[in-house]
Formats: sequence, C-alpha cells, structure tokens
Amino acid sequence: MKKGIVLLFLAVFCLQAQEPNIHTIRSSRDYYWGEATAAVAAEAQDQALADMIKKIAVTVITSFKDKTTETGGTIEEKVESILKTHSAATLKNVHFINRPEGMQIHSFAYMHKDELTKIYTARKQLAYELYKTALFHEESTLNLAQALKLLYFSRLLLQSVPEAQIIVDDVNLTVSIPEKINDICRNIRFKPILDETLDERERCVTLEVTYKNQPVSLLDFMFWDGSNQVSVQTRDGQANVTLYGSSVSFDDVDISIKYNYYECRKEIDAVYQLWNVVVHPEFNTAMKISLSPKRSIKDMFRPDPVAGVRLIQPEPFTDLEIPMPKVATAVEIFQASLNEPENVETLFQEDPFLNAKMKNFLKYNQPAVLSQLVEADVRPHWHGYEVRRIPVTNTYKTLNKQTTEYIVLDTDTSGQFMDLTTALNNHTYEQFVLGDSFIHEFMHRQTIIKFIEKYRTAYMTRDMDLIDKMFADNALIIVGRVVE
Repeated sequence: MKKGIVLLFLAVFCLQAQEPNIHTIRSSRDYYWGEATAAVAAEAQDQALADMIKKIAVTVITSFKDKTTETGGTIEEKVESILKTHSAATLKNVHFINRPEGMQIHSFAYMHKDELTKIYTARKQLAYELYKTALFHEESTLNLAQALKLLYFSRLLLQSVPEAQIIVDDVNLTVSIPEKINDICRNIRFKPILDETLDERERCVTLEVTYKNQPVSLLDFMFWDGSNQVSVQTRDGQANVTLYGSSVSFDDVDISIKYNYYECRKEIDAVYQLWNVVVHPEFNTAMKISLSPKRSIKDMFRPDPVAGVRLIQPEPFTDLEIPMPKVATAVEIFQASLNEPENVETLFQEDPFLNAKMKNFLKYNQPAVLSQLVEADVRPHWHGYEVRRIPVTNTYKTLNKQTTEYIVLDTDTSGQFMDLTTALNNHTYEQFVLGDSFIHEFMHRQTIIKFIEKYRTAYMTRDMDLIDKMFADNALIIVGRVVE
C-alpha cells in the first residue's frame, strides 16, 4: 500500500515537473502566450486566448499582407480574424493555467510554437480534402457546380495559411486549384439546339451543355438580359434561357460560369468565418454564345400522339404489358395543367391530392413545357408505372433565376395519373438504380430514389407537413402517395 502511494506521488511530481510554469513560459522564446482576468474561468480563458492570438498575429502579419482584404479594418485585425478561424476548430493544444486573483480568476493561455505549424497543417489538409472531392465530382459525376464550388472554397482556405506555396501529398494546391478551375471553365461548351420565339415579348433558347464531350450533370451560370443578372441552372446536359422584353432580339448572349457560391459559404464554418477577411481570388469565366439562326415556334416539329414526348419501354422491361395509351393520357393531362393552369381545378376535380400538389407546384415554380421532342422512359414501380424525365423550365422571377427540371409522373397499374415528383440528376439515377439488371433489385433501389425525389418535391411545393413526417422520430413508410 505504501509503495503504491509513493509511486503515485512520484508520478504526480514528475508530471508537474514537466509542465512549464508561467515565469518560464514568459521568459522563453518557444511559446505563444496570453493572459486575462475575469469573474468566471470560461470568460477569463476566452480573453486569454484572444490575447494570445493577438500576439501571434504580430509575428505572422507580414505573411498575410497579400492575403487579406483592404477594407473593413486594419491588417492586424484581419490577421487576428484569420487566426480565430483556426482557434474555433483546431487550436486544441492550447493549455491554460487558472489561478484565483482576489474574487476573480486569472487565466494564462500558452501554446508551444511548434503547435502553430500543426494548426496550419490541419487547415491545409481540409483544403486538400475539398480539392480531392472536387476532382471526384469533375471526373466521375460531372457535377461541375459542386466541383467549382469546392475548388473555390479550397482556394479561399489557402488564404488563411501564411505560406507562398502550399503543397500537400506532392500536390501544389496554390497552383493546381486555379489551374483546375480554369481548365473546367475552358472545356465547357454551350450549343443552342432550339430557339423559340413564343411571341414578341418572350423567347426561349435551349442550350446543350457539355464538358469534354459529355453532358454536364449540374452547372450554374449567369447572363445579363439587359436589365438584370439572371441565374440559370444546367441539369443533365441541358439549360433553358428565357428572354423577355428587349432581350428577345438578342443575336448573342454573354454568360459567366458561376464559381463563387456566396449563398453556400456557411456549409463550411472556416470558409464562412474567412469570407469577409481574406482576398477573394477572381477567375475569368465569361463567354459569348451566338443565338443565330432563330426559329419561331410555328416552325417546330410537334410529334404525335403526345405533344413533344415519345414514350419508350426500355430494357429489361420490354416484355411487360404496360397500358401505354392510358400512360400517354397521364402525360397529356400533366402538360395541359402546365399550359392552362387555370384549368387545374377541372382537370383534377376528382383528385384532391393531385389538385393541391399541382397548384403548389405551379405557384412556387412557374414551370413551362418545352416544345422540342423528348423521349421519356416508362418503367414499373411497386404501385404501377413511372414516366421519367419530362423536361420543364422553372422560372423564379423574384430571384432572377431559371432552372431546368425533369419531372417523373407516377401512374397506378391501369395507367391512371397518380403523382408527380422532380427527378434527381440522370447520372445519379443511372449509377444507383440502373446498375442492376435484375428487376426485383431494380425495384428496391428505385424505392430509395423515389423517397429522395418525394422529399425534393415536397421542398419545391412547400409541403412542410410531409417534410415533418419524413423526418419524424417515429418510423414511417411512404406507400405510393400515402404516408403511413
């Protein structure tokens, strides 16, 4: 027993001997330190940490001179802000010595200078992980919107590291990130494939959007319509640009590919904290698209029997007996509701569910049917059939935004129109659902996709009741269009 007590005493003594005291730290050049006094320990520690950061900022300020903005405060304040973005997440090796001082607590914060290098390493690693994820989206999913966003965020994070050349795993991020952003933008192609003058005040141009000869899964770009900057989203290789008023007469349109995702900056806390502190790199993504020659809508080919939609029964479902005439009627009803929204009440007078859902879809998204010929696949699901990928153009005038969406229509086993959802991008669908040739496995995978698409549609139709039920604590199952 006595031997154990002696060993414990020796261990505590050795541990205390290893811990530097305040006097040693202050007189040493191996530490950063700060101190403060406050009524409670937590407040004293926060103030001591802030004091330490201020002193670190003085030592590294010259390394950040070209990386901070020139407005909104002194360079000293900007560098302190940069260091605080590290402290919020990665200053884990700061030690504190707290002692009573009268009725208050005196806190002494300190950190060995070697730890600062570890902190910068963590930030470089985060930038590198974003860079690798961006490459995955560029090469594998063709989601160029996500790739450009992550590359830009990664480049922004490098502004918080006081090194001229930042290299991780033999990759020079300082050089590779801007090169990749420029390479992506340089290899995107926009080709007008349809140009419709709907009337003297409205014109719709459909663009084929490819990257290295492959259809782009997702991409955002902006154009100037003569009075406003309009945002357009490309999905599955196609974008629709709607011109109004004086812009109807444009012979070409100037666009710029989006890479600065201001509205997404809060997705990564360090990016959000750095946003107003560091210099933002700029890239020239502008290009001009010729819109000639123009064709009027009366010149367009409109196939029968369903206006603009050719229904396909793909492999391995060619042997199934699908009631195609009834399915075609469902497509026509959907198109009629878009072309004549005032008749939705009549079209769905015996179906309150579709009546309400279609009204909300029209109200919040302002969709318009495209007139070019498209092919839509008809496949089975657990409760009937689906018609996948009918393109529409959604317009959000208050946001100056236009997007291409693809609609999925669900029918029952007789072909009766039952539901509509907005589709995920085609690359995801093909990779996840069509990756198995067995019909029973296809149905299981399709169920997962349908759940995601129903959630996405609930968001677009502002169906908060369904969203709350989907994420309720108690389990639920979506059976067709019923939540159980």
